[in-house]
Amino acid sequence: MKMIKTRTFYKCPVCGKNSTDRGEIQRHFAQHTIIAEEIVYCSICGEGWYVNYWGERRARQKAAACFLNHKKAGDIDETAARAFFLSGGEFGYPTVREGKNDGT
Repeated sequence: MKMIKTRTFYKCPVCGKNSTDRGEIQRHFAQHTIIAEEIVYCSICGEGWYVNYWGERRARQKAAACFLNHKKAGDIDETAARAFFLSGGEFGYPTVREGKNDGT
């Protein structure tokens, strides 16, 4: 008689259903519909709009308007530097000030 008994459970990554039969979970997983969420972002601040909600044309218009608002307000460099830092480099851009990094 064994003192320890182990059993492996396989889990569906979508809904969490589990079973000891790997094939059953693979067949179950194939039944899920995969939905892709596309998001259009402002390249300066990183604010985004879902295409599934707004529609592609409207989402792009809102991102362009956000960009133009930053340009109009004159805060592109400040906002881009902050977004670059907070997003880990995914949005915005770093600002390099002259004289600071050139050894003078």
